[in-house]
Amino acid sequence: MTTPTTADQAPVPAPRRPRRWRRLVKRILLTLITFLLLILALAWWLLGTASGYRQLPKLINRLTPYTLTYDQLDGALLGSQRWQNLHLSGGGLDIHAADLHLDLRAGELLHGDIHLAEVALSDATITLPSGSDAPKPASTGEPATIPTQLPAIDLPVDLNIDQLRLANITLKQQQEPILHIESADLAAAYRDSTLTTRGNARTDKGSFDLDASLTTRDDYPLTLKLSGDTPLTTPPQTLTLDWQQSLLKPRLSLALGGMASGGIDLDANIDLAGRQLQGTLAWHNLAYEEHRSHGSLDLNGAFDTLSATLDADYNHPDSPPAHLTLNTDIHGAALKNTRLNLAALGGRVEYSGDADFSGSPVWNGTLTIRDIDSKKYNTALDLQLDGDIRTHGGDGHAALTIENLKGRWQNHPVSGSGSLAYDGNTLTARDLQLALAGNSVRANGSAAPARADLDLNLTVPALERLVPIVAGDIQARVHLGGNLLAPTINGDLNWRNLTVGDKQNPITYSKQGSAHAEGPFNRLAVTVNGDARGRHYPPLTLKGTATLDPLHRVENIDFDIRSLQGKIHLTGSSDYLPHVAWDARATAENLHPGDWPLLKTLQNSSLSAELASKGGYRDNKTTLTASINKLRGNWHKQPLSGNAAIKLDGANLDLDTLDLRLGDNHLTASGKLHGSDLDLNYTADGKQLAALYPGLGGNLRGKGKLSGKLTNPAIQSQLSGQNLAWGAHKIASLQADINTAHQKNGAYHNRIQLGGVQTGGQRWQNIQLTTDGTYQNHRLNLATTGGEANLKLAMQGGFSAADQWRGDLNTLELAAYDNTLRLQHRAALQLGAKNLAVRDLCLADQYSSLCLDLKHDKQTELAYRIREINPKSLGKHLPASVSLNTALTGNGNLTRSASGQIRGDADLQLKPGNITIRAKGQPPLNLPLKTARLATRFTDKQAESTLTIDMGDNGHINGHARISDYRRQNLSGDISLNLPDIGKYRNFIPKASELKGRINGTLNLGGTISAPVASGSLQLEGGSLKIPEYATELNNIRLKLSAARSGQIDINGNIGTPDGNLDAK
Repeated sequence: MTTPTTADQAPVPAPRRPRRWRRLVKRILLTLITFLLLILALAWWLLGTASGYRQLPKLINRLTPYTLTYDQLDGALLGSQRWQNLHLSGGGLDIHAADLHLDLRAGELLHGDIHLAEVALSDATITLPSGSDAPKPASTGEPATIPTQLPAIDLPVDLNIDQLRLANITLKQQQEPILHIESADLAAAYRDSTLTTRGNARTDKGSFDLDASLTTRDDYPLTLKLSGDTPLTTPPQTLTLDWQQSLLKPRLSLALGGMASGGIDLDANIDLAGRQLQGTLAWHNLAYEEHRSHGSLDLNGAFDTLSATLDADYNHPDSPPAHLTLNTDIHGAALKNTRLNLAALGGRVEYSGDADFSGSPVWNGTLTIRDIDSKKYNTALDLQLDGDIRTHGGDGHAALTIENLKGRWQNHPVSGSGSLAYDGNTLTARDLQLALAGNSVRANGSAAPARADLDLNLTVPALERLVPIVAGDIQARVHLGGNLLAPTINGDLNWRNLTVGDKQNPITYSKQGSAHAEGPFNRLAVTVNGDARGRHYPPLTLKGTATLDPLHRVENIDFDIRSLQGKIHLTGSSDYLPHVAWDARATAENLHPGDWPLLKTLQNSSLSAELASKGGYRDNKTTLTASINKLRGNWHKQPLSGNAAIKLDGANLDLDTLDLRLGDNHLTASGKLHGSDLDLNYTADGKQLAALYPGLGGNLRGKGKLSGKLTNPAIQSQLSGQNLAWGAHKIASLQADINTAHQKNGAYHNRIQLGGVQTGGQRWQNIQLTTDGTYQNHRLNLATTGGEANLKLAMQGGFSAADQWRGDLNTLELAAYDNTLRLQHRAALQLGAKNLAVRDLCLADQYSSLCLDLKHDKQTELAYRIREINPKSLGKHLPASVSLNTALTGNGNLTRSASGQIRGDADLQLKPGNITIRAKGQPPLNLPLKTARLATRFTDKQAESTLTIDMGDNGHINGHARISDYRRQNLSGDISLNLPDIGKYRNFIPKASELKGRINGTLNLGGTISAPVASGSLQLEGGSLKIPEYATELNNIRLKLSAARSGQIDINGNIGTPDGNLDAK
């Protein structure tokens, strides 16, 4: 066997490493694709499926500071979804929503569109973060700069919201409601850098309609139309806004109506690149109540050197017309070349100067007053004024100099001079004097932290020239000494004939008085001496001393007040800062209140007592102890004595004692009111009520207890009295036993019996009222006997609230004049403080019957059904000279709204019959009645009535009337009259033997209900009248009476007599 050579050996195979790398890459790619598919599957499961989407709130709760809960979730994010009872909270935001529906068209996401077909939120409460919770932007300390152009915004996707619906949404902040959205319906879209939106909303603050389009490039072209109204003002406020062109070149128009009315226009051009502004703001016919204004404001120039021009007029019926102009150059925070001019009262007030507000304010200017004359506005006012006042300041310094001030007020001179300056340390007044209509104030000196020496003098001998309601002579002098850290005061105040109000019947008047204050500012020794009288207090003199700290308290009070033949000595102290507190005592001796005309009924009375009060107010809580001791004297010549003491600690009031004796009358009481918990006991023994007040009479005794809650107390009381009298009202005897608890299941057992009652010309032998049961279910009976008219009433029901009683009226009988009106069957009844309702109330006697339903609440509803009301039921109420052989029937349904509008129909008719009228000594006049009807229809805007009376051969009367505009009550209509034979009325003309003729005509109605106007004519034709006893014979009477709306009445016609004809004009 031979061994192969090297050349013949097999080739060595190539390395296999590249194939292993390919497998590795494939595995990585496969892993990435698998991972991506898992992510897509997870995303689809989370966002595209209902079961996965329900996991999203858990992720929000775990990964964000917000908490999201719900009761039910249907749908998926990439589609339609509905959340029920949603609650989202966190970061100060809290949202509760009963229903949220989102409808996302997921397929359009592939085309770069976000399309929400519907977003609906209803029955939600949204609590916004408080202002302190809102993030605050970081401050760089650099002033804000204006950009050279607006940024161009173009979103990579298109956005469409077809419908955004909101219903019953409440916005709150710090638990306070700020807005309630009743409904809103909006739509919005953003495409090709253009945002469009339109919609409307209704809220408790008002409503609005919006249609807008904004393009977010170039100068931001914008069109916007907004209209809205709010009911929060009277009359309601409306506005209409129209914005055209763009954000940087606005052309805006705003129209207002309602409480504020008028128009506002804005036309501007903002050149960001050129740093220029040109704009005009104009307002015309701008009105608020009786205020009126029109004018304009122009701004032109570079941003840092704007020129401003204002021109405006102002008018009001109670003030003079005014014209205001302003010209100034705005250099950043500085105003240069400023001229402000106010033209009024035939003159002008002008300020000219410069000011800089970039740091501490610096100014320098002159105030010029020229030719002011109030008589050019009101001839009853006399004010003329001219002056020049120069002022400058800055860096903590200020100065004012009156260079010239002169004029007159009510024919008396006005003048001023001097200066006032502050140099940062010292306030200095140099010969500062103002004189006005004979009154003057003068100041001289200086005040500084180290030393004060300032004199102030006030001379006012003619106070009424300054304040018309106050008259008198006041002289005052004050010296400020020491220093500003520890000032001293030495001052005097004197007055004479000081009058407030009408001089004949002043509110208060003091013939003379004086006051002096001296000492450190925080401990002034004050003395007062003077007299006073007024409408609401008796004449008095006062003299006393006190120590006063004007900023904190007054103490060492020691005043003597003499009045009503006696005196009051007052001592004590009072704090008013930082907390209110007082401790006072007063002794009244021998006061005679009857000496004061307002209490002249208390003549022959005198009072003496010791009074004390101590308390305070701190941390929203009042504390008080007060007492009256050693009350003594007489009241209408009857001896008077007693004492009382109370304590108050916040909401807890204790009446420790009340013991009052007046003649033979004695009253005691004690108890407490802690919060709303009441516990009060009393006894009263009034053996002689006439001693209490003139006109009272008899005696009254009783005792009782009040307990439970103040809003619904329990009352237990027994009262008895004899020969009670109050003026013309008299009660021979009274017995009352009250046991009432105003709470559920509380006792309601009451009995009140009155005997021998006389009032209003009526007398009853006995009146008895009883209740039996509980607060919410009891029987009530009321009966009277022994009167000309007697009532019997029985009810069953109870209180559903403190001011609401519901139940049934079971018995109602009214017996009077041999006739008894009775309730036919049970009627439902509701009584309240502001409401009343009775249903199916039917009343009848032996001749008549009627039914009605009545409801009165926010609106009033009345339905009546008169089956028949016979004149026999009216008995003695009809005059004996008139007999009615007919009966009244009718029905109606009427509603009156809270605003006063009436709707419905009312109809009244008299059945066919006759009316007989008897004149003394004459045969009766019998008028047949075929038809008599009054029908009325009420609508929201008017009431229309038709009257028809047909008396057969005796004639007829027809009428039609209309009332339009219930507020103004405008009246229109007509009445036509036709009496073919007036001879039937001959017996109403004394001693006439013959009366003939016929009357017809029409009267037209106009004007208002309160001031009606009649026009038209009535004609008498073929008339004749004979009265043999007076030898009177008139024949061929023809008269026409015409009335014009102006009130003029014309009479035309002729009258024939045996001696010839008479013409009437």
